[in-house]
Amino acid sequence: MDMEKAFLQRRNISLSGRDTQQKDPLDGLLNFRILTEDDWMTFKNHFERSYPGYLSCLRMTFSDITQAEERLFLLYNLNLNRQEIAKILDVSEATVKKSRTRLQKRLGLGLATKQNLEQFIQDFK
Repeated sequence: MDMEKAFLQRRNISLSGRDTQQKDPLDGLLNFRILTEDDWMTFKNHFERSYPGYLSCLRMTFSDITQAEERLFLLYNLNLNRQEIAKILDVSEATVKKSRTRLQKRLGLGLATKQNLEQFIQDFK
């Protein structure tokens, strides 16, 4: 068994490819924790398999996005709420809220634009 599979099994996760028959394309995600660089790389690799080219498009469109903002962007893309994101990142909901505000500013979605961050992320391709 390769290291990635062992890692996912330890966390009781099945991050298979995108499947429209599944209720959640990244089944078991809420049990996943992104605590280390290795966790982030594993998550990113599985995300890329489920959404090919998404990460490179995100980086090309927003070249100055930070790694923390990228994480938040991907987690909001999966339709996770603030509480779920806080659990995955092992941070407080207040931290997620502050990070969300910074990401919104980085993307140019200030209050003047009246564009919802979550909707912007869902529409991003």
